Amino acid sequence: MKSFALVIGISALCLMLVSAAAIRFGGPGPIAPLASINDPFAKVDHSAVPAPRFYTARDGQQLAWLLYEPAAGTAPTGRRIVLVHGSSARARSMHVLALALTKAGFDVAALDMRARAMPAIVDACRQ
Repeated sequence: MKSFALVIGISALCLMLVSAAAIRFGGPGPIAPLASINDPFAKVDHSAVPAPRFYTARDGQQLAWLLYEPAAGTAPTGRRIVLVHGSSARARSMHVLALALTKAGFDVAALDMRARAMPAIVDACRQ
């Protein structure tokens, strides 16, 4: 029983030392942007990104989305595809995929999730 209490005591002491070191020296620093994620988007032409549209969520917050209509000269399918970006992206990061889907005749809605809106969209919502 004494050895069990000794192990628990040493474990608690080690945990306290690690906690004290974390407090003293701070936690991990900011994570650098991942080139493997960001670099492919650097060369994308975003000049044709449609103007944002807005809707009001049930809690009253204005949320933005982008509507891509079927490309000229394609037969509309009458169907809409909704694109939801990943956690580190925003609606405009779906631009290339949205354009490809419009060439197949789909309407595409690219949603901006909460806290991921483009700065211009945030400013427009506040007005």
